[in-house]
Amino acid sequence: MEYDAITFNKLLLTHIKDMVDKRLEEINAICKLIILDRRVKSLLSINKPLSEGSPDYYKVWTLCSYLTNYRLTNDFIEDFYIIFKDADVAVSSSTTLVNKPYIYGQETWWNYFYNNSYIYTPSFVVNGQKKPSILYIQSFPIDCRTNPKAVLIISIKKQAIDQLLADINIGSTGMVQIYNKDGQTITGLCGDQCVIYPTDIQIDDQNVTFDESLEKEMIITTVRSPYNGWWYVSVVPRYFIMAKVEYIKELIIKVSFFVLLLGIMLGCYFAYKNAKPLGDIVSLLKDVMGYYPPRRTNDIKFLHESVLQLVTNNVSLRKSLNNQIEMLRAMFWTRLFNRSFSNKKELDAYKSLIGLDITQHDVILLLIAKINEYESMTEGITAEGLNDIMRIIRNNLSNQFQDEILYIDNLDIKSIVVVFKSHTDDVNKCKMFIEEAFGHMQKEIEEKYGVKLICIGGETGNEIVDIGVWFQEIKRCIDYGFYNRDKIITWHNMSFKESTWFYYPIDLELKLINLINAGNEQEVQRMLAILYEENFINRQLSETMLRHLTYDISATIFKAIEHQNNNDIKKLIVSLNVNEGKFEDAFEKLRDILVKICQQNSKEKLKYKESFSSAVIHYLEEVYMDENLNLSIVASKFGVRESYIYHFFKDHIGMTFADYLERLRIRKACELLSNNEMTIEEISKKVGYSNPHTFRRAFKRMLGVSPSSYRGSIICEKMEKPVFN
Repeated sequence: MEYDAITFNKLLLTHIKDMVDKRLEEINAICKLIILDRRVKSLLSINKPLSEGSPDYYKVWTLCSYLTNYRLTNDFIEDFYIIFKDADVAVSSSTTLVNKPYIYGQETWWNYFYNNSYIYTPSFVVNGQKKPSILYIQSFPIDCRTNPKAVLIISIKKQAIDQLLADINIGSTGMVQIYNKDGQTITGLCGDQCVIYPTDIQIDDQNVTFDESLEKEMIITTVRSPYNGWWYVSVVPRYFIMAKVEYIKELIIKVSFFVLLLGIMLGCYFAYKNAKPLGDIVSLLKDVMGYYPPRRTNDIKFLHESVLQLVTNNVSLRKSLNNQIEMLRAMFWTRLFNRSFSNKKELDAYKSLIGLDITQHDVILLLIAKINEYESMTEGITAEGLNDIMRIIRNNLSNQFQDEILYIDNLDIKSIVVVFKSHTDDVNKCKMFIEEAFGHMQKEIEEKYGVKLICIGGETGNEIVDIGVWFQEIKRCIDYGFYNRDKIITWHNMSFKESTWFYYPIDLELKLINLINAGNEQEVQRMLAILYEENFINRQLSETMLRHLTYDISATIFKAIEHQNNNDIKKLIVSLNVNEGKFEDAFEKLRDILVKICQQNSKEKLKYKESFSSAVIHYLEEVYMDENLNLSIVASKFGVRESYIYHFFKDHIGMTFADYLERLRIRKACELLSNNEMTIEEISKKVGYSNPHTFRRAFKRMLGVSPSSYRGSIICEKMEKPVFN
């Protein structure tokens, strides 16, 4: 217990030492920054006492306000004091005194060169106020060791260090102290009834010594700082530790007794609880087996005999199943190829039943071979010839790859499927052997029967559930001719794990976010239909994968609305409960949320378009007479791209920008033509045409008559102003 107490106190002292050293290192760095500061150097250059009316007084005031920033960077620092000898100025972060004794005894600071010195004084007097302080003192400039011109004093909060020391439990008669390398006390704490004094501990540069009598009564722990040589010493009475030991001992006895008593009670409870089901099982077996003894028999013996009989029956049943294993294996692979397993549990049960063992270090190779008759053949190969070819393939592969083949069987009269298993490190070698075997078989079959084998294979990883997906893919490749006719086997890269991992590619997510922001409900519905088909119909995903899919779609919604103040939608997403396994219901709720967001965004977009439309029309009504007006000027005015303005007019106004501007100018010209005082040339310039000939052609193209013929007519009144769709 004493060793544990010393170890614990040493850990605490080390922690306190590290924290204090870190703060003192920061203070030392701050000191260097202050000494090297240009404001301080400018005051060092003053070689005569400074008066308050002096032009250099501004430098003092600037330095005073500057020191406040440093005080806030370290919670150990109470205040800064810089005393300039020649200028006779004392500066702190809050006060500046010229030709007045600000710090008691400041005239003595020049008698010695202080370099990173720490002093504890119980009566540090500043501006007439006395308080205990730990002082960090640095004379400068550094190169003036015999005649320093200034001294920097940093007052360190004693209570900040004492607060760290208070973490050590010293009781009422112990103490914890910090000494510098010369044995002088820096700070410390003593108990209310402490019987020892800090001076009872002798410190030199390398050792801590004390009386033997003190060592017998106290447990003394010491830690020395390599940074500044300070000693951290804790002194705790031995009886204080032993009192804790007795308390812990008594507590352990009580807890042990309580635990023992609780264990006995729980043992009795669980014995009864476990015996009751056992009795129920025995009763059930007797009822099922019709066994009603005239007198009470040994239930354990009866249970043993019954279990033995069940095991015997099970062994007999397994033997019967083994006789049907080939049929079960064929059924398993047929269901796997057709992807008719409803869940992974059912798949694993079948695998265990047929003894199929595939580890993470295995790779499954799937291969389909099909007989391809040449077009030049006048007569097709007979059924007997097809059977012979299939027999050649089966016998050759079974003999050469006895340990690697998991399954081999005919798909139809012209096709055969083979499933190989290979170790990850040997997969390329296995492919090479398979190609070599099929090369020999193709040569033999072509010479004997005049037909060619089409072989397509793929590497599907170690997830057997993927075989169903790639079986269908390979069949499609054969049916549609997606293979290399010059190769013995066309190998497809089938490191395909989407059937065990959900389908939600990043490009689809980005497209979905853009569609949501655009309010395109129809396209969002189409994207969600793709996600539903790929993940709930085409894949047999685990609950974990479906949960991840739900979380990812939810995250997509959060990304889409992150710049919107849409708390109701966020609450709906957070309230989704996917722990019950109802993932399709959660998907439908997410679909409804996305539709709602699209509808909201569509409304907001429509409002924006209406506002933008009004602004653009109003602007054109004001500047249509500018003959230099074009798409670029309008786009620049509203801070958008030219293509945006072009498509905006095309999609939402129903005409191009040029057509709209021409209609606007012609309509304004119609209004001006009713004024007989203006000539055609003047009107053309008034509405933005630099060339009257261009105006006349545009006017006739728009209204079917020339401006001269129109004057005085009422066509202008019938011409409708273009409106937005």
